[in-house]
Amino acid sequence: QTLSSDAIVDSQNDYPKYSGPLTLDALIEEVERRREEFDAISHVPRDMVGKMKRAGIFRATTPKRFGGDALPPPRFLEMLERIAIADGSTAWVAAFGSANTYLAALPVETQARIYASGPDQVFAGGLYPLQKAEHAAGGYVVSGQWRFASGCKGADWIGVGIGAAPAAADDKNAGKPFTAVFP
Repeated sequence: QTLSSDAIVDSQNDYPKYSGPLTLDALIEEVERRREEFDAISHVPRDMVGKMKRAGIFRATTPKRFGGDALPPPRFLEMLERIAIADGSTAWVAAFGSANTYLAALPVETQARIYASGPDQVFAGGLYPLQKAEHAAGGYVVSGQWRFASGCKGADWIGVGIGAAPAAADDKNAGKPFTAVFP
């Protein structure tokens, strides 16, 4: 798949529509009611990811410059712990889906493009096995198949592991793997 470096995706619009925010307590009550459903279908469905957005889960670690809450890690972990008591898989999606944990090393300009449609971005990752990537105008052309990506069915963005082309000997990134991020 080739992705234009100019692409900005409004991924906020394909979740079920709900009115108003949702309290963490109300979210947890629904997770408790539905955990057997999640187990039976082997994933946390998109409507629940939408409700986690309403409860502020994914904006919790997003920097303030992108409209997020930028909670201190202990406060975010307290939220995750409460969700985990109700259902561990839902807490995993909440934790892994909190994009800035994984995207903070990207240039600020790239992060601004990711958060252009709002602070509630959900990330998924399938980093291994590393796949082929070739330099192209504006970035890389990536091809391959990743067997699994945590949270992929509810994500706005997915990061996949790629092996970089050999770099110059004086390049500090020579031989290191990269993560390609796609909407």
